[in-house]
Amino acid sequence: MDINNSNTNYKDLITQLKQSNSNAKAVTNEPAERSQTARNLSKLADTDTVSVSYKAAKLQKISSEFFSGIIHSSQISALTERLYQDGFLTDAEFQNLGGQTQKVSAVSQASSFVNQLIMQEGDSGDKDSLKQLIQVADVLANINVKATPEIRQAEKQAYDFVSNLADRKQEEGADKSVVAGLKNVLDVLSVLDQIRKQEYSTGALASYGSVQEAYDEIHKET
Repeated sequence: MDINNSNTNYKDLITQLKQSNSNAKAVTNEPAERSQTARNLSKLADTDTVSVSYKAAKLQKISSEFFSGIIHSSQISALTERLYQDGFLTDAEFQNLGGQTQKVSAVSQASSFVNQLIMQEGDSGDKDSLKQLIQVADVLANINVKATPEIRQAEKQAYDFVSNLADRKQEEGADKSVVAGLKNVLDVLSVLDQIRKQEYSTGALASYGSVQEAYDEIHKET
């Protein structure tokens, strides 16, 4: 795929990433760094510009990972998926950029949905909800990280928050796509909880792949 794809939003994002790269530092430990970034971003919900700040911080992070040197054509697919997961591309845009050639995981969809929700509601004034949404994004970014009591507590809080939010949105008559998106996030968090419990008995750590595999098995039976 050509990095200068005709998709306007994609081209604008690439331009921003190139410009921000001059101030970016290379990342050497993605899971830990992304986790710390998400924790730091939760503090931004105390301002009225959380949406802008959140976007800027994420773009800076992506820039440091993909534009620290010459970007090769083999990296474009990963970059595009990362932009999708971080909420910068809609489902339709991602598919138009080649995402339809591979199955989009439920985890990627959940992450994309939560990040889009954060950005869209950045100026809603509900700072507490924004903080919790950012924590949900943090949980989804840490699926590959070995569970600690702190992480498990964050996962439980994320599940409870999303469950309550989904019920509230449904009662308010929110768009069906919003309710469906929240339910997908809830399904992913539920599967993650099952995988985490197995860690203690089997020693096999949770991963994006194991969560997706368990997710597929559950939905195949329904």
